[in-house]
Amino acid sequence: MQKSDDPSTVYTVLLQLKKIMGILGQKHSIITFDLAIYKVAKEMVWSRPQEFQHTIIRLGGFHVILNYLGALGNMLTSSGVIGLMSESGVFSNTTIKHILAGGNYKRGVRFHKLLYEALLRKKLEAPKQWMMATDREDPLENLDLSDRHTNEELTQAAEVLIAQMQMFDSVSPEDSQVLKFWNLYLRTAQTLLSLIRAERSGNWSLYIESLTSMLPMFYAYDRVNYSRWLPIYICDMVDLEENAPEVHKEFLLGKFSINRTGNPYAAVLTDMVLKQTLNKDSKGAGGLNGISNDEQARTKWFLSSHIRAHLYSVQKEFCESDDTSYNKHREDTDSYTMKDETDIQAILATLRKYNADIFSHKKTPLTDIATGISPSASTAQHILEALSNGEKR
Repeated sequence: MQKSDDPSTVYTVLLQLKKIMGILGQKHSIITFDLAIYKVAKEMVWSRPQEFQHTIIRLGGFHVILNYLGALGNMLTSSGVIGLMSESGVFSNTTIKHILAGGNYKRGVRFHKLLYEALLRKKLEAPKQWMMATDREDPLENLDLSDRHTNEELTQAAEVLIAQMQMFDSVSPEDSQVLKFWNLYLRTAQTLLSLIRAERSGNWSLYIESLTSMLPMFYAYDRVNYSRWLPIYICDMVDLEENAPEVHKEFLLGKFSINRTGNPYAAVLTDMVLKQTLNKDSKGAGGLNGISNDEQARTKWFLSSHIRAHLYSVQKEFCESDDTSYNKHREDTDSYTMKDETDIQAILATLRKYNADIFSHKKTPLTDIATGISPSASTAQHILEALSNGEKR
């Protein structure tokens, strides 16, 4: 059996896809690969431009996000988040190390969502403290936020808060290393959450913008393959407006991701759908365990995977246990939001215990928020300049 990234295998897949699209009367063939196969497929398309003129190769977002999680993990090394999240009781030490290595999508996204939310709430407290210390008037004191309000009143409050944060950031001292580092983290974590938002809402422009914003992190933390190939993918997707306007029009309508339920904010990227459907449904208890050393049994397992997936899917539908029956995203349910809020409060309580004044305007060297230990001056400078160096590249 040939490997999935073998050129002959990839060529056969592209030809088969082209044939299927011809039967369906569809001009363009669109297929998604992870990076290992994407590289081979792109070189195949480049070497045979006439044969694959209307073939569009997309890069799977699942592994893009996993690698970005790994880059974020590199950034947070020696920051103290392992101690923070572990002592908060949100994740165990082993799980945190696995997450920071980019080894778990679901837990990794939740880890950064919780940390981002807790730090953002911590930062929202900083302008008020700064204004009190500098005898400035707090514009939020004149706003009544204790009861129900109209959309206009909430919009006004949000605008005042944004203006307050912008003023706070504009006068932030350049020599406060702790403030600079955690502002950088909030910015990079926001990029991750923006990509997930683009995926779930079908926002094509935000999707391209988020991928572009990820590039400096891949350059900064030596994610070599993605720093080489992601720019090519982004350029291909931007050029769709000229090279494949019909496809670009559909992507603008949100059809670059797949919504299996029809509910808002519930779409996922194409490679994620494969993992949630065919891959998941074709696996039995233990999967390949016990037969992985038997080539003949392994071949039968792979060749029959689509049949097992179909039977399992029909059985779920018959038993009305299909996991697409939710009327809203699972993370919007009461149990999820309550669990998230409990964990965020635990993180904030641990930060208060550490007395971590990470958004202060005081001149503070970069330190581990859990232990208070500072890296050497050269190491601190390398950490703080990594992202800007990535942007230059």
